[in-house]
Amino acid sequence: MTNKQQYVNFFGMIEDLKNNFDIAAKADLDKLSRRVDAIKEKVEELLKSFRRHTRTGSIRVKRGRKIEGEASVVDLIVKVIGKHSDGAGPKDVVKETGMEIYTVNYGLSKAYRQGRVQRISRGIYVVSDGRF
Repeated sequence: MTNKQQYVNFFGMIEDLKNNFDIAAKADLDKLSRRVDAIKEKVEELLKSFRRHTRTGSIRVKRGRKIEGEASVVDLIVKVIGKHSDGAGPKDVVKETGMEIYTVNYGLSKAYRQGRVQRISRGIYVVSDGRF
């Protein structure tokens, strides 16, 4: 019996495994990790940009128009109601501002809960304390 020793080329075996079985190498995984990190940074940048554009202090109204300089919908509604000494309703606010009716109704109910407007009859509000 002869005792022959076989030498195995491990690097060749690894290359064969990688090519035949589509096994990812460390370099491939590192490259993928860098790409994922780059995508993550771009997504975070887009989110920051989106947050910056959505908190501008302007109020969106119908057809994409904006009303600049108002702090909130409630402030604008109270300001419009304050212009009418005999009181104003949601339809009056919609006519003057161009906001959607549901936005005005929500803002009026919020202003009423805050005590900034008073209801004098159904659908008619006046500013309380003269603030507007």
